[in-house]
Amino acid sequence: MLSMIFIASCISSGPAGEQKDTRLKDGEEIFSKLYPDISENEKTDTTLIMDGVPLRNFTKFFSDFLKFDYVVDNAVTGNVNLNVKSKKSRRELWNLFVNTIWSSGAYCTLKEKTVYILPIEKK
Repeated sequence: MLSMIFIASCISSGPAGEQKDTRLKDGEEIFSKLYPDISENEKTDTTLIMDGVPLRNFTKFFSDFLKFDYVVDNAVTGNVNLNVKSKKSRRELWNLFVNTIWSSGAYCTLKEKTVYILPIEKK
C-alpha cells in the first residue's frame, strides 16, 4: 500500500484567491478520463499538513503523487492551508485537489491528458 505524507509551511506575500460560489462540473469527468482503471477500493494512508503553501507547489505535489501533467495559468495565485490525516482513495485525493483549486478561485479543465488550471474569471 502506498503512503502519502507531506508537511510544509511556506510564507508568500501574494493574496489568497477569491472564493467563488459556483458548482464544480468537470472534476469527476476529468478523473474518469485520467484514471480509467483506478480501483475505488484501495485507500492510501494520507497525511497532508499545509500552512501557506503556494498554489503552484500544491499543484506540483498532487501532480507528482497522482501522476498527471498540468499547466497553471499565470493569473492563478494564492496559498493553501489544509490538514488531512486519514485514509483516502485516489478519487478522494483528486476531489480534495479539485475542490482546493476551486476554493482558491481557479478551476481544472482537461485537454489531451493535460490538466489546465485557469482562473475562474477566464471560464
